[in-house]
Amino acid sequence: MSDLSATTQKSPSKRASLSVWDTVAPLRVLCIDGGGTKGLATTELLRAIEKASGRKSRDLFDLIGGTSIGGCCAIHVSSGGSVDNLVEMLQRMAYKGVDGKGTDAVMSYSASHAWRILTHGCKVPVERVDNFLRYVIGTLGMTVSDIAPRPSPGGWPHLFTVSSLNVKKRGTFWAPFVCSNYERGGQGAAGDSAAPLEVGVEVDVEAAGGDSGGGSRDSLEGNSSQKFVHLGRSDCPLLGMMRSTSAAPTFFPPYFDEDGNEHVDGAIVQNNPSGVALKEAAALWPGRRVGCLVSLGTGKHVEAPKTASGPLYWLGSLLSLPMQVHVTHMEVKATIQSQPPHKAGPPLYARFDPPTGDFALDEHMPQRLRAMQSITTQYCQRKAAKINRTALTLLMLSDRSIYRMVQHCGGFGVLSDEMVRELLIDCGGDPDPPPNGH
Repeated sequence: MSDLSATTQKSPSKRASLSVWDTVAPLRVLCIDGGGTKGLATTELLRAIEKASGRKSRDLFDLIGGTSIGGCCAIHVSSGGSVDNLVEMLQRMAYKGVDGKGTDAVMSYSASHAWRILTHGCKVPVERVDNFLRYVIGTLGMTVSDIAPRPSPGGWPHLFTVSSLNVKKRGTFWAPFVCSNYERGGQGAAGDSAAPLEVGVEVDVEAAGGDSGGGSRDSLEGNSSQKFVHLGRSDCPLLGMMRSTSAAPTFFPPYFDEDGNEHVDGAIVQNNPSGVALKEAAALWPGRRVGCLVSLGTGKHVEAPKTASGPLYWLGSLLSLPMQVHVTHMEVKATIQSQPPHKAGPPLYARFDPPTGDFALDEHMPQRLRAMQSITTQYCQRKAAKINRTALTLLMLSDRSIYRMVQHCGGFGVLSDEMVRELLIDCGGDPDPPPNGH
C-alpha cells in the first residue's frame, strides 16, 4: 500500500478551516468517473468512505469534480446531500421515475425507444430529461436557473463538471469544457473564448507539488492569477451543468448553451476527470501540493469498434472508454507520486474501480442494479484496509489534532491496519465496511 500515505493540515473537522496549518497546505481532491446508471457503484464507494471517516464528502475535500453521471454526483455531494438520497435519485432515473411509478423514468424509456435514434438521433426526448433534472435540482432546495453557490466555509467546496464542447473554429472536434462554481481567472464563457483555443497558458501540473509560497488558503476562491488550461465558465445554471456533462450521445439530446455552443457528455473526451482536476487545482492554487486525490471509477467497459460517423460512431465512443480512463489513471498516478513529499510524508493517490463491467450504461432492471450494488459492496469489503487508510489520510489533512494522534503512534507509515481502524473509531468513524443489503 505504498501509494497510501499522509499529508497534513490544520483545524477542527470542518472543511471551512481546512488546509491552513502551514503556508503551502496539501489539497484534497475527489474525482468521479462517468458511467450512466453505473453511478450506483459510485454511491457505494462514497458510502464506504463517508462511513469510515464519519464525515460527509463535502467536508473531506477542497475540490470535487466529475464527468457525466459523476458530475451530477459531484453536484449532489457538494450540496451536502446524503448518499441515501443520491441512491434514490439514481433509482428514479433508472426505473422509479419522478412519480415513483416508473412512468417517466429516464433510462427505462431509453431502453424501450431505441427506434428514436434513427428519427431523432437520441433515445430520450429533451422534455423528459429536463423534467427529471428539474426534480433532482429541486431536492437540493434550488431551481434550474440557480448557479451553484461559490465555495464557502462550511458550505460548498470548489466544484467542477466536465462536458465535451463542439469547437468549430479549426474544423469540428470536441474539447473538454469545465463548468465550475469558482471564478476562472478572467477566462470567459465559450461564447467569448472558444475561437482561439489558447485561452490559457499550459499549466505544469507537477508544479502543484512545488515549494513556492502563495498557496496559503487566505481566500476560498483560490488564486485566480493563473490562467486555466481548459475552456470553461463559472456562471452556468445548475440545469446547464447537469445537462451538458451528462448529454450522452444516442441516449440524450445535446445541450446548447445561451450562446449556441453545443455540448455533449464529458465522457467523450475525459471520462476520468482526474487529469482535469490536477490542472484546475494548479490554476486555483499555484504551488500547492495535492496531498490526497481520490478517484472513483464505475467499472470496466467492453471495447467496441468505431464507425466513421453517426449513431454507431457515438456508440463506439461511449463503449470504448476503458483505455482512455486507464491512461488518465496512470498519468495522474505518476504525477501525484512524482511530487516531493510533504513533511508528513508522500501524497496519497487512491483509485477505486469496482468490477461492474457486465452492466450496461443504461441498465434499468431493478434486480440487475441491486446486483451491481452488491458487487460494489463486496468490492468495498475486500478493499476495506485501503478505504480506511484513505479515510484516515483525509482526516489528517482536515484536522491537525488527528495528525498529531497519528504522529504520536509513530507516523502513518508504521500503522498497522488494526491501528488505522482504532484511530478511525477514536475520530468518530466506523471502519467496518457496509454489509450487503445495508
